[in-house]
Amino acid sequence: MSKTVLSVQSHVVHGYVGNRAAVFPLQLRGWDVDNLNTVQLSNNTGYGTWKGTKATATEIQDVYDGLKQAGFEYDAFLTGYVPSAEGVQVIGEIGKDIKKRFPKAIWVLDPVMGDDGKLYVSEAVIPIYKDILKQCDVTLVTPNGFEAELLTGIVPDSVENIKKIIKYFHEQYKVPNVIISSVSLPGSSELWAIGSSIDSTPFYFTFPALEGYFTGTGDLFAALTVDRYHKYTVEEPSQTPLQNTLQEVLSVMYGVLKNTQEFAVSQGISGISNRGVPEAMKKLELRIIQSRDILLNSTSISYTPHRLD
Repeated sequence: MSKTVLSVQSHVVHGYVGNRAAVFPLQLRGWDVDNLNTVQLSNNTGYGTWKGTKATATEIQDVYDGLKQAGFEYDAFLTGYVPSAEGVQVIGEIGKDIKKRFPKAIWVLDPVMGDDGKLYVSEAVIPIYKDILKQCDVTLVTPNGFEAELLTGIVPDSVENIKKIIKYFHEQYKVPNVIISSVSLPGSSELWAIGSSIDSTPFYFTFPALEGYFTGTGDLFAALTVDRYHKYTVEEPSQTPLQNTLQEVLSVMYGVLKNTQEFAVSQGISGISNRGVPEAMKKLELRIIQSRDILLNSTSISYTPHRLD
């Protein structure tokens, strides 16, 4: 079946983050992808040196207006990294317009703000994302643990707090579907991924953390979420679409990251202290092209869902 997504994210000329991490996996799964780039950089910032430009809010709006005037239609809307508060504001307006014009379109919002306790956008972005979640009919939001904390004010350091975060998204923001992509809980050697659809019992998966400094993982995660959620709500409707989505996404992510890690090790790169070392970063770019069979088949590993009672 024909399916089209507008993906609004960053772009790098070399490597795989933002739209470079999202477009090929989506195309491989049968999507026509219109990619609107919020920045154009030579490479990701983990190299320690880069050049490029950031799109202004006006430029982002202008490109969207051109798409709208041409009459292009969308089954899904994917939003990721936007460099400025003004740009995020425009994304909210674009999202509202898409949902108004195409009510059945899926909007997966990845509120890209930071990780591991560190912001890499202005703090001014935070209240704008909160307003978007309250006002803009987002279908599914995919923060990491730190971003979930920024949006709710609740630290995800216990099962009880995770439940509170999920409740906050559903009750305060009215977002029907939430995935917290990765949380490290005290005393656990594994990472947690939590999912919840409104008016149903939240669930979680645990998975091992693979050693290495990887970039673009959240961007790939969000793109895979678009595809699998559409699959289980439109193409092959399931009674547990979000659970099926997260289960397959985690399997694919593990396979891609395992391929990436093994290649890096074969090139003499190991450990996690490679940020800012260009030669190491080159070897740690996601092996997306080399993982196309995994992207298509979702057979890397099977994770078991657990109820978050």
